Amino acid sequence: MCSSAARSRCTCSSSCRVQAGYVEGLQRESRLLQDAAGYSPFYREGDYTLTTGSGPERVTGVPITCNLLPLLGVEPSIGRGFSADECRWQGPPAVLLSHGLWVRRFGADPGVVGRSLTLTGRALGQVNGENGQTTMVVGVLPASFDLINMVAPGTAADFYRPFPLAAETDRMGNTLALIGRVVPGADVEAVQAEVAALAGTLVSTLPSGRRNTLEPRVRHFREQVSGRFRRAVYVLAAAVSLVMLIVCANLSNLLLARSAARTKEIAVRAALGADRRRLITQLLTESVLLAAMGGVVGLGLAALGTRLLAALEAPIPLLSAVRLDPVALVLALGLSLAVGLTFGVLPALRLSATVPGAGLARKSRGSSGDRTQRRLLGSLVVAQVALACVLLVGAGLLGRSLVHLLEVDLGYQPKEAVAVRVDPAQRIDDVLARTAYYDGVLDQVRSVPTIRAAGLIDVLPFGFNRRWTVAVRERASDPHAQVGTFVRLVSDGYLSAMGIAVVAGRDIAATDTANTPPVALVNEVLARALWPGERAVGRVLTTGGVDREVVGVVRATRHQALDDEPGAEVYFAFRQLDDYADMYLVAHGPEDAAVTLGGVRGALARVAPDVATNDARFIEHLVQRTLTPQRLILGLLGGFAAFALLLAAFGIYGMIVYVLAQRRKEFGIRLALGESPCRLRRRVLARIVALAGTGVVIGLAASWPATQLMRGLLYAVTPGDPVTFVAIASVLLLAATAAGYVPVRAAARGRVLDALRED
Repeated sequence: MCSSAARSRCTCSSSCRVQAGYVEGLQRESRLLQDAAGYSPFYREGDYTLTTGSGPERVTGVPITCNLLPLLGVEPSIGRGFSADECRWQGPPAVLLSHGLWVRRFGADPGVVGRSLTLTGRALGQVNGENGQTTMVVGVLPASFDLINMVAPGTAADFYRPFPLAAETDRMGNTLALIGRVVPGADVEAVQAEVAALAGTLVSTLPSGRRNTLEPRVRHFREQVSGRFRRAVYVLAAAVSLVMLIVCANLSNLLLARSAARTKEIAVRAALGADRRRLITQLLTESVLLAAMGGVVGLGLAALGTRLLAALEAPIPLLSAVRLDPVALVLALGLSLAVGLTFGVLPALRLSATVPGAGLARKSRGSSGDRTQRRLLGSLVVAQVALACVLLVGAGLLGRSLVHLLEVDLGYQPKEAVAVRVDPAQRIDDVLARTAYYDGVLDQVRSVPTIRAAGLIDVLPFGFNRRWTVAVRERASDPHAQVGTFVRLVSDGYLSAMGIAVVAGRDIAATDTANTPPVALVNEVLARALWPGERAVGRVLTTGGVDREVVGVVRATRHQALDDEPGAEVYFAFRQLDDYADMYLVAHGPEDAAVTLGGVRGALARVAPDVATNDARFIEHLVQRTLTPQRLILGLLGGFAAFALLLAAFGIYGMIVYVLAQRRKEFGIRLALGESPCRLRRRVLARIVALAGTGVVIGLAASWPATQLMRGLLYAVTPGDPVTFVAIASVLLLAATAAGYVPVRAAARGRVLDALRED
């Protein structure tokens, strides 16, 4: 079950599914829910083929209860919502188009409302209208509505259709993810207690044979949407804050050094009659103007950055909807002006207090310079290095984590493998006819010279998943001997196409049909769970009341996430089951994957010309796509860290240039008295290394607690990874030395007489 304090909305976790009768019961019995609705999470991408208009296209349809949109406060931008007649069992077929499909397929034509579409597919819970019947478009949803992208990041719904709350849909079992609106003043704990109390009561009232167990879990809607990414957002926000602090330190460096060089200029202005107020106004105007120019450039970069972010294909909620927010723009520009004003006040006050006579009498470069000012500049350099160190350590840890993820053993070979959905354009209810269709597809694809292996599967890696309970036949009644496992329906050739090794026994064969004894393959994880220390091949497992002989054991694969350990999996011969809504053909060739895909499309054009192939996928892209959030976070944090390192290097460079200018006569005297240029360079560089080393030590100490916040973002790397800490410390010390070496070398090679003759 579900909840949300934000605008009194609530939604259930992904592990919570309920029956239609339970939703109706909550609508009647709950005191803390104003209303309860739901959507079916058992849709699959490309469940339907849209044949109306220009060519067939795979589209995704999501079943929703008819009160879901009103509950969420969503009104169609064009047309209307579902009528009561359309929401009953076997009511007139109707759909609401998403804004994306409306623009892409129908050119944003308002006249699409009232038109009829032809949709075919074998989606679960297709309850209104026979497959392939014309379906009326009753409305178009607003562009801002993207429910599925919020609850299942990286996916999008092309249309929504009614899911009736009826006895017929209730028999389907736990098929709805529940969304509810809580009454004002109710909190999550109270809603959790109520739905938990109602769970047993409502389920017990359902007719015998239609009862499914239910363990409600109440969560805020915002937690459902953004909970997984909150830690990453906090890390990036902290990174932005650190960069801002480094910018402030650099700006302070710049203004302090500049103020020292302008002492005589300000003294001249004061001697000519400029009062202190006028001088402060001038200096602050210069400082604010400098900050405003930087803010404008930053806003331009922000506009470009948001466009690039929105264009990324990543499983991150609503990433495609990222836009520049006017409030954020005003805040950023205001912050830029505030920084310029704040850090310009002290130099302005100091310079404006210059006594004209003393300022004019002061030499532009004294023998020892202003030691207090040099100490302040040194402190700012230490702060910049320390802050840059924290950012670089964070980026280094994420980088090492990503490297480990890229090196993970998947258990299969994604390169050169492609997947194309090949379920027939028109529904085939006869099992033998459907099997014959798939056999024809396999034969035609395997005849292509550029294809080495090809097979069928109902679930691709990192896609839709379902779990069944399996057990050893001899202990089927023992709950402790039952194992929840992911189910894959495959044909012969699939394991070869994916590069999944059979470690014992044999593969699924073309001869494993409905007329032969049921067989199964188990992966190593399931084999160890069911028969620890024993041979699994030849044993019998049971599921759904059917006994199946284990004919082979295959390698464990990562089908869920790269950072999750492989789970238990069982493979069934698809010819022996009818429990699949769609099938993907996976092909592997010796050449580039694009060449393999071209061969598959050519073969399908000959055997099944009506099958849409617009959703063809490269398996390697599916793998890489799962890493997009990590790559995005690393890219942003790495960019901030690189910028911080550059700023710290500029800060060191600027400080050294200023100090050398202040102490040029002193260095000339040292050289005249016989000190070698090499020794002079070492003396100054030692000072640079000391400052940088102090900053590194402080930064490493600060990084230790800061990186603890990143623990949930790391894989196979500890927050206190010594390799990362040592590497970052070395990089910072080298960068500091390099930043200071150029001006020091130039100063040590300067002409002694020129330095001694300067006023």
